[in-house]
Amino acid sequence: MKMSEWTDTEIRRAVIRELTWDPQIQGTQFGVVVSGRVVTLLGAVDSYSKRMAAQEAAFKVAGVLDVVTEVEVRLPGRLKRTDIEIAQMVRRALDGTDLLSSEQIRSTVSDGWVTLEGTVDHGFQREDAERAVRDLASVHGVTNLVLVDRPSVEPTEVLHEI
Repeated sequence: MKMSEWTDTEIRRAVIRELTWDPQIQGTQFGVVVSGRVVTLLGAVDSYSKRMAAQEAAFKVAGVLDVVTEVEVRLPGRLKRTDIEIAQMVRRALDGTDLLSSEQIRSTVSDGWVTLEGTVDHGFQREDAERAVRDLASVHGVTNLVLVDRPSVEPTEVLHEI
């Protein structure tokens, strides 16, 4: 049987196995429901990066079409920060990223959720910005609205480079 022909029960077992073996989330208990090859993850974790790791683990399973992540980020009391503190941490993290200028990306923080906006030249810069902030203490989630705007190149410029 091809993996794309797996039943929902087989997909559920494979997702649970993947979650169990992922070193980023070992020891975390998740509920897993599969219907029509759409996986729903249920539970709570202590960081946004663990929430994302669970989602990525589910997508590793062949046959999974979509993932609904109903995993709540619950931070221990000592790690809770105000939105102002989170915004300051986000700015420091973005400023510490070598491949971004500090003016390229701005952030908004609301109830621990960070929204990144701005424009960069390359896709890896967009990904680096999100990676820089998603593991910060008290971040519940990240919405990455950063646009990639590649500089236009004239055909004659390419011709001269060849």
